[in-house]
Amino acid sequence: RRFGRRHPWLTFALRSFMIFSVVFGAAYGFIAGARTENSGYDPHSFAIGVAFLFALACVALAALSFRLRLLRKRMRKIALHNEALADRNWELQEAEQRGRRLFEAQGDLIVLRDAESRITYANDAYCELAQMPRGALIGSRFALRVLEQGDTALEPNGTRVHDQQIEGPLGPRWIAWREGLVRNDAVERAEMQSVGRDVTDRTESERALTEARDQADAASRAKSRFLAMASHEIRTPLNGIIGMSGLLMDTPLTPE
Repeated sequence: RRFGRRHPWLTFALRSFMIFSVVFGAAYGFIAGARTENSGYDPHSFAIGVAFLFALACVALAALSFRLRLLRKRMRKIALHNEALADRNWELQEAEQRGRRLFEAQGDLIVLRDAESRITYANDAYCELAQMPRGALIGSRFALRVLEQGDTALEPNGTRVHDQQIEGPLGPRWIAWREGLVRNDAVERAEMQSVGRDVTDRTESERALTEARDQADAASRAKSRFLAMASHEIRTPLNGIIGMSGLLMDTPLTPE
């Protein structure tokens, strides 16, 4: 059956040859039998028999030709379907390559892990931070070294957001992670997708602003304490001076 689908013309030729051989053998046997002395040879019966065999061969050839035509139509449909599938496959491969190039071009860290925390995909940015090739990361349970863990928040859609200070080749880096489950058509189970963005500059700026604010608050409190203490120290002797001045104004001037 596979051979017939791949080589329809050869199959048609073989079947035609088989039918011709059968018809020729039957005709030859019929003629040979009719030629014997005791065969009771009848020209009319002989002509009817030969015509019947010829008609049978024609019907068989017509059936084979019709079947071959149906096979041609089916092959054309299959060829068109295969061509459409090939075009669709090419479009999907192009879209996958375009998406992969987009992922690789981004500076964000992208890593996928299965249910056993094994890495199934890691982009170039993650490999550069991990200082390991992608081939060594795929299938491993590698994790970046965390120096400090920030606050964690859970969004309504189930996405986990948190910050981590990661040890990198150029020093500690703050990474803002967004982690959530994604389902891949190639696998049955959902995978954990982690997307990290380097927020070291933002974190350092926020910390610098926080320190400046704390210093300003401390200076304001020190100034307030200094003013309160200075006003208290000035007000105490000033009360005595004001009281003595009032006494001098209300008392006649005497030698005492």
